[in-house]
Amino acid sequence: MLAPETTLHDHYRILAVVAEYDDEVIYRALDTRHALRVMIAQLPQPDAHALTDVQALTTQIASVEAPMLLRLHDHFVQGVSYFVVTDDPVGQSLDQVALQQDGPLPEATVLAYVEQLLNGLDHLHKHSPPLLAGDLRPTDLWSALDGGLFLAPFALVRHVGRDRSPYRAPELYDLHAEPTITSDVYAIGAVLYQLLTGLAPLPAPERQAGTMLDAPRVIHPRVSVLAEQLVLRSLELKPVNRYQSAREMRSALHAVRLMAGQTLGAVASVESVQPLGAVPASAPVQMLAPAVPPEITGPLPPAPPPVLSPPSSGTTPSRLASTQSAADRSHTLLLALTTALVIIALFICVLGLWLGFLVLRERTAFSGSDSAALGTSGRATGVVGTPDPTTIALIQAGASFTQTRQLRDERVGVVLYSPDGALIATGLGRTVELRTGTNFAPLARLEGHVGDVSALAFAPDGRILASGAQDDPRVYLWDVMSRRQIRQFEGHTGWIRSLAFSPDGSLLASGSTDATVMLWEVASGRLLATFSGHRDYLGNLAFSPDGTTLASASRDGTVRMWDVAGGRERTTFAYTGPINPTSGEPYWLTGLAFSPDGRQLAVGSVNGSVYVLEAATGQLVYELQGHQSWVGMRGVSFSPDGTTLASASLDGSVRLWDARNGASRGTLSEQGLQLFSLSWHPDSTRLIASSDTAGGLTVWDIQQGLAQQHILLSQGAVIALAYAPDGSLLGTGGINGIVNLHQLATGRQQTLSGGSPTGQYLALLSPTRMVAINEDGALVVLSLDGASHNRQLAGLAGRAVTLDVSADRQRIAVGNNRGEVVIWHTDTLDVQQTLRGLSGTVLAVAFSDDGRTLAAASNTPSERPEIMVWNVASGVQQGLFRGHSAPITALRMIAGQDLVASTSRDGTLKLWRASDGAEVRSIEAPPDDGWFTSVTVSADGSLIATGSLAGRVTFWETATGTPLNQIDLASSGPILNLLLRTDSRQLAIATRDAGVLLFEPEF
Repeated sequence: MLAPETTLHDHYRILAVVAEYDDEVIYRALDTRHALRVMIAQLPQPDAHALTDVQALTTQIASVEAPMLLRLHDHFVQGVSYFVVTDDPVGQSLDQVALQQDGPLPEATVLAYVEQLLNGLDHLHKHSPPLLAGDLRPTDLWSALDGGLFLAPFALVRHVGRDRSPYRAPELYDLHAEPTITSDVYAIGAVLYQLLTGLAPLPAPERQAGTMLDAPRVIHPRVSVLAEQLVLRSLELKPVNRYQSAREMRSALHAVRLMAGQTLGAVASVESVQPLGAVPASAPVQMLAPAVPPEITGPLPPAPPPVLSPPSSGTTPSRLASTQSAADRSHTLLLALTTALVIIALFICVLGLWLGFLVLRERTAFSGSDSAALGTSGRATGVVGTPDPTTIALIQAGASFTQTRQLRDERVGVVLYSPDGALIATGLGRTVELRTGTNFAPLARLEGHVGDVSALAFAPDGRILASGAQDDPRVYLWDVMSRRQIRQFEGHTGWIRSLAFSPDGSLLASGSTDATVMLWEVASGRLLATFSGHRDYLGNLAFSPDGTTLASASRDGTVRMWDVAGGRERTTFAYTGPINPTSGEPYWLTGLAFSPDGRQLAVGSVNGSVYVLEAATGQLVYELQGHQSWVGMRGVSFSPDGTTLASASLDGSVRLWDARNGASRGTLSEQGLQLFSLSWHPDSTRLIASSDTAGGLTVWDIQQGLAQQHILLSQGAVIALAYAPDGSLLGTGGINGIVNLHQLATGRQQTLSGGSPTGQYLALLSPTRMVAINEDGALVVLSLDGASHNRQLAGLAGRAVTLDVSADRQRIAVGNNRGEVVIWHTDTLDVQQTLRGLSGTVLAVAFSDDGRTLAAASNTPSERPEIMVWNVASGVQQGLFRGHSAPITALRMIAGQDLVASTSRDGTLKLWRASDGAEVRSIEAPPDDGWFTSVTVSADGSLIATGSLAGRVTFWETATGTPLNQIDLASSGPILNLLLRTDSRQLAIATRDAGVLLFEPEF
C-alpha cells in the first residue's frame, strides 16, 4: 500500500487510501501534470503472465466508452502490481451513500440510477467479447456531484475475489467459474436491494445454507410490490431464473417506474435524476399531480395563420418481465421476436405516411383541387340521430374554424460534437443545449435566440461555439467553458442558415436567407467580406482544410468557391446541380463537406443524391444514389480519418460510403424520422444524428452498424390525441412514446414517457385518470393525482396495439397483435369480453356512441383489409367490411346512425352500415391530397373531418356527404391525427412539422 503524499509513476500524488482489500487498494490522487483529481486502483498480480493478461484486458477497456462508465485514462505496470487510473467523480462510494443518507433513498431516485447503470452494462455486454462487471464491490460504484451513479472500470479488470461479498453471484464462488452476463444482473440486483432498503443483501453462500433473504418490503414497507419483484428476480440463486440480460432487466424496471406513476416506462432523461447527496432522507416518491403541474417553458410563436378555403367541388402471453412465470421466461426469445415484428410492421405504416408525403410533394405543388374530385357515390343514410345545436350552427356556418393555439415541444435541431468529442451541442427550440460527449448528461443551456436554433459551429480548439437561429439575423458567439455570450455579429438581413469556422479559428463564415455569405474576424467581430452571387437561400458552408477557400451551396442549385484572402469568387470552379424536370430549375443543393485532404467536395441535394466533385474544378467524380428524400443541409460529412463519407436524409437513414471510390458501406436506419443533421466523433468510430420528428438524438456505432444510445429531448411528432370528458385536458402522444398532458385553461403541461407509439395508445377516463399502452405492450391505468393506485390490467394476451374508450368512459377496448379485442369495465378493471375474428394485428378500434357495438380494423392482408363489428355484450359478430383496397388509416363509428367511417391509403373515405357491412358512400381524396390519413366525427354524428397526406383538413356533412370547408396546413406537413372535442368547440390537429394546432369555430 502506498502512503499519502507518495508520488506514483512520476506524476500521480497519492492523497488518500479509499479502500484496501487482499487483491486491491484504491487511492484518491492528483495528476500533477494536469491538476486533475483521479482514482487509482492498485491490483497486485501473482506473476508476469497475469500482468500481461490484465494489461491486454485493460487496453481493450480503455478504448470503450459506455454510459455511466468512468473514463479510464491511464494504466501501467509497476513492480508486481498493475495500476488503473480513472476520473474521480468527486462523489461517494455506494456504501458511503447508503450511510450518509441515513436510510433508503426514494424509490424513484433509485430506479433512475439503476436504469442508467443497466444502460451502461448493456453497452459493455455488447462488446466482443463482452466486458463484464464480474465481482462488484461498493468502491466500484460512485456518485457524482452533478447526479448519477457511475461504474469505475476497476471491476472490469479485477479477478473474482475469495472473500464473501453480497454483490457476488453464487456461481462465482466456484474457483473455476468466470463472470457472465447473468452474474452481472445479480450484482446490479444487489445494488438495487441496498439502495432501496439501506442494507446490503445476504451473501449467496448464507442463502444457500438456508438463511432466508428478507424481502425488501420487510425492511422498508414503502418499497413498491413491483420493485420488490424486480429485486428478487435479479437475485435468484439459479442463473436461469434471473433476467437474462441487462436489457431485459431494464425493460422490467420500466414497468416498475410506470406503476409508480413516474413514467410510462421509457428511459429517464439524465436531467430528471438528482444528485445522490441532494436527496433528503425523508423525500417521498413524487406522484404526478396535474392540478398543479410544472409551468410550460413558454409556447413557441404561433404558426402562420392557415389558409381557409372552400374545398374543391396464438402463443404464450407477453407480460411485463417483472410478473413472468418460469414457464413464460422460456419463451422470452420468441416473444421478443414477435414483439419486434409487430413494432416493425406498425412502424412501417407510420413511415409510409412520411414517405408518401415526400413522393406527393415531389409530384405536385399543393394547388387547389377540382370540385369533381370530391364527388360521392352510393346513397345517403337518412337523418342524423339528435343533432347538437353547436354542430348545427357549425355546419350552417360552413364549418369555419380559426387557429387559436399551437402546442409544440422544443424542436430538436442541429447536433454537433466538439472537436475533442468531450461535448455535444444541440439546438433545442430557441436554446443551445450542451451535454457531455460520453454519457450525454446535460451541462448547460445557452439562451438568447428569438427563433429555433438553426446553425452551430465549434471553433477548432473547442473554446468558442457559434450559433444562429430562425427569425434572427444575428450570429452569437459563446465561451464554452463559462457558458457566457462573448459577442454578436450583426449584418445579415435574413436569418442564419449555416456557420463555419476557418481551420485556424480566426475567421467565421455565416450564410443567410438573404443569399449572402459574410466573413467575420472572430477576435474583433469585424466584418471582413460579404460574398454575393447566390440567388436563393444558402445551404451549408465549408472551409477547405488549408483555410484558403470557402465553399457555399444554395437553393439556386449552385456551389460557389470563394477566395478567402482576396474576397472574390474563384472562377476556376463551377458546379450546377441537375435540372428538376418539374420546375425546369436545378435541384436545390443542401449539405456540403470537404474531404480531409481537400481534394474532393461532397454536395447533397433535395433529389436524394450526393455528388462528389473535384474541389479544384467542380468536375463530377461520381454520384451517390440511395436516399429516397432530401439530403439534409447538415447531413453531409467526411469522417475525420477521411475513410468514410456519411449522408443523412429526410427519409430517416444515414448512408455510409467509401470515400475512396463511392462504394456503399451500409445504411444506418431505425426510427429516426426526418434526420436533421449528423456529426462525427473525432475518433471516426461513431456518429450522432438528430431528428426533429423523432424528438431526439441517436448515437451510432459505425463498425457494428448499430444504435448505441437514444437521447430523447422532446416529444417529436404527435400521433395520438385524447381529450378528457370535460374537455379541460388534452393528451398528446409522441412518436417516441412521450406523452404530454396539456391543461387547456392554465396553459400548463406535464410529461410522461415510455408509451408504445403504435397508434392510438392513450385515452383520458377523467381529468385525473388515464389509460395507456406502455412500451412493453401492456395496458395500464394511471392515477394522475395520486388519489388511487396505478394498475396494470390483467387478461390481455399478446401485445396491446391500439385502444379506445366508450363515450361514457365505462369501457376500455384494446386491440392486440393476435387479432383480438379485449374489453374491460373501468370501475372494476375486470375483463368483460374478448372479441375474436380478425386475422391479423388490430390497428384501430372504435366504440359506438352508446357503447353497445364496437368496430375494429386489421390490415391483413394489406390489399384487402377488413373491418369487423361486434355486439359488445354478446360478443357476436354483426358486420364485416372489406371494401378498401389498401391499408386502413383511421376508423370511427358515427353517433346516432348504423354507420362506420373508415379511411384508407386507397384514397377513400368510406361510410358503411355496421349491421351488415354494406357500403353507403365512398368519397375520394383529390389526387394532390394523396390519401386521407385520419378521421374524426362530431359527438352527434352530423359532421366529419378528415386529414390528408398533403396537410389539408376537410369538413363533410354526414347526412349528404357534402364538403363544407377546408383548412390548408400544407406548410405543416401531413396531418397525423385529428380530434373534435365532445362539444365540437375545439379541433385538435396533429401535424408532422408544426406540432398540435388547436382550432375553434368562428361563430
